[in-house]
Amino acid sequence: MAPDKKKPEDEIPILKEQEELQKIIRKYSQEKKPPGLAERKTQFVTKEFEEFREAYFASDTPKTTFERFAKSAGRLIKVGMKKEDREKMDEALYYSGLVIKAEEVLSLSILVFLLALLGAGGLFLLGGFNYALPGVIIGVAALFGVQKYPSYLQNISTIETLNSMPLAITYMVIYMRSSPTLEGAVGFAAEHVSGSLGRDLKKLVWDLQNGVYRNMDEALTDYSAKWQKKNPSFSTAIELLRDSMRISDEGERIKTLDEAARTVLRGNLEMMKIFGRGLRLPITVLYMLGIVLPVMGLVIAPVITTLMAQGLSAQGLIVVYNVVLPIIIYIMMKVVLSKRPGGFTRPDITDYPGLPEPGHLIMISKSGRESQLPLIPISILAFFLISIPGILMITNPPAEVGFNLLRIVQSVSFVVAASVAIVIYTYGSSYQKLKVRAEIEEIENGLDSALYELGERIAMGNPLETAIRTSAETTKSGAMRGLFMRVSTTMRSMGLTLEQAMFDEENGALRYYPSKMLRTIMEVTVESTHKGIQTGAQSVKTISKFLQNLRIVKNEIEGSIGKTVTNMRFQAQFLTSFIAGVIVALDILLFKILSELGKRIDTISLPSDVSVNSVGELFKSSMFNVASVVPAENMQLIVGFYMIEVTVLLAMMINGVMNGKDEIYQNYTIGTTLAASTIVYLVALTFGILLFSGFELGG
Repeated sequence: MAPDKKKPEDEIPILKEQEELQKIIRKYSQEKKPPGLAERKTQFVTKEFEEFREAYFASDTPKTTFERFAKSAGRLIKVGMKKEDREKMDEALYYSGLVIKAEEVLSLSILVFLLALLGAGGLFLLGGFNYALPGVIIGVAALFGVQKYPSYLQNISTIETLNSMPLAITYMVIYMRSSPTLEGAVGFAAEHVSGSLGRDLKKLVWDLQNGVYRNMDEALTDYSAKWQKKNPSFSTAIELLRDSMRISDEGERIKTLDEAARTVLRGNLEMMKIFGRGLRLPITVLYMLGIVLPVMGLVIAPVITTLMAQGLSAQGLIVVYNVVLPIIIYIMMKVVLSKRPGGFTRPDITDYPGLPEPGHLIMISKSGRESQLPLIPISILAFFLISIPGILMITNPPAEVGFNLLRIVQSVSFVVAASVAIVIYTYGSSYQKLKVRAEIEEIENGLDSALYELGERIAMGNPLETAIRTSAETTKSGAMRGLFMRVSTTMRSMGLTLEQAMFDEENGALRYYPSKMLRTIMEVTVESTHKGIQTGAQSVKTISKFLQNLRIVKNEIEGSIGKTVTNMRFQAQFLTSFIAGVIVALDILLFKILSELGKRIDTISLPSDVSVNSVGELFKSSMFNVASVVPAENMQLIVGFYMIEVTVLLAMMINGVMNGKDEIYQNYTIGTTLAASTIVYLVALTFGILLFSGFELGG
């Protein structure tokens, strides 16, 4: 008796869908691949597409804290939105990858605002208006900030995508020179481009396989239209790739492909030049209005406080300088960076083995054992240890308000402690990763010349194995010489094929050179030589030319914004902290003068017909209120923390201008900039105190 056939209703849909997906992946990954690479590539593509499928389609469960809070707020507070506002928010949510509704974002903003107002009301009952004001400010900022957060994430994703566009077009052109198919070119670029653009290209492949588009030409037409306003050169390059498919003459087809690569490079260069020229005025305005004028305004703060009947409290200055002004500077900074066009991506080291985990530092013992050292506990411990003098200052208040140099020195410990804690975390969590990335960049910077020489040797009729061995002997230095030497030695000593000597997970030479670009280029090189020596030679020389153009344009972009970045770095590392240190020293001098004045006026007697007993009582009962001056140690804390906040913000802007979104370089920039800025601040403050310490009121 024949076994019963499984009924359709007994099939599990998700397993059937997964089986179909595996068929698509196997078919796609084996297309036009040499036998030596097919098996290795299949596993890689399957993993990538599984990750993509999981990210896009597997679940609509919230993955971030923001999403979970938004969904909870949506259940508590039901709101409606205008159609145009909802569509705009939905677009931002889609591109930011947040799995929530527009109404839920609005509900969360209202909930946070109400909670902040509730907290402000409690603080008002406990301490008055000065305590409640920060809560009100936070509530208003949250009301608008929460609603803008999806747009902020969308902007980050857009910059990341724009940065990857030249590389994606280059990969497509490289593929289409030897295999003129749009489907294969997009799939090839999707495999080797990371980030949001890589996900977008995988989405195009997925949509094509599932019938959303009739062909890849239609898919690329739709995708390029989305970027027409943001990056018209990318859309033009896509159109050139599509046009090349309709050109029968091989020479003209190759010229069209090369023009596509040049177009996207020229477009990025021109956009970055325009952005660099437009940076000067906004940065000047940001620095003067957001940093210089507020800090210099603190010079007269002690005098202003004496002219106010109730004085100006330290809490008020904290709200203005440590809350409101940093928020304003941050918003201005984001407005400037939102106009940044695409540049170039840094090497992706996400899958590099042996890197520290986020927020960790790798320590190697004498026995060679590696351990992950968490930096947050170390930073917290460093803060409390360094700030012990400041804690003693708080726990032992003075008997009377007056000038006390020891308390000023103790208050400095808080600023130093905060700075050291931030530097430990930011620098410690980034410098090892940055070192690896610098090594990869060094490898990639020498690729163009080494590949051109390799292409010339292949063009002479030499097989790729012979060309690599000869290049290893003639190349004088550089990472590529090491790669060629290792491949040649491995083939001779272990009897491996070229593919094995290059790509094998255990013995392959590329495992010592962790560059995704290098791996991709060598894959294309090996594959192209299977189609003929001249085809391989032409492909290698073409890649070399593309890499040379990439490097030239990248250098021009860095040069176009270099002067602006240098000025910003000078402001962040020296000028801001120097001004802050001098201002605090002047405030200390003014506080000392006013304190001495307050002591001496008590000894001055008045005529008998005056109703008050002394000049001191006259001053205390008038608008000239000497007793209300903010103590010098409190002023130092306010300015010191403001200096730290401004330095961190400027470092973030330096990274944003240079790299867009780059967490590794951002942390490194914050750490190095803040370390230098704190040293300058301490030197300026110490010099100012020593300069003014001998000042005495005349007898």
